[in-house]
Amino acid sequence: MTRNDRPALFEVLLKRVAAGCPVVVIRGEFDAARVDEFEQTLAGLSPSDRQVEVDLTSVTILDSAALGALLRLKQWCERNGAVLALVAPQEYQIELFTMTGLRHLLDRPR
Repeated sequence: MTRNDRPALFEVLLKRVAAGCPVVVIRGEFDAARVDEFEQTLAGLSPSDRQVEVDLTSVTILDSAALGALLRLKQWCERNGAVLALVAPQEYQIELFTMTGLRHLLDRPR
């Protein structure tokens, strides 16, 4: 079995912490094949959410389609008066955001 024959490992969960802040936890390969599942999970967000956190700790692959999905989430947050916080980006992710001109998505909310 080649790498392309194996299903990519991916999991996305929407959790609410004690303060009610939604945390989207992504694990595995976040790529074009997984964007729909990610966006379906986001249907659990509420326009009343003031901050949305996305935990990138366990993301092993992040492609341009995934970046686009995160950018759309940022736009949704802005339309609803919420702040997006991308939590624990890895070095390769920081470089990717920087190279694509999306470094501002990593800025921490104040």
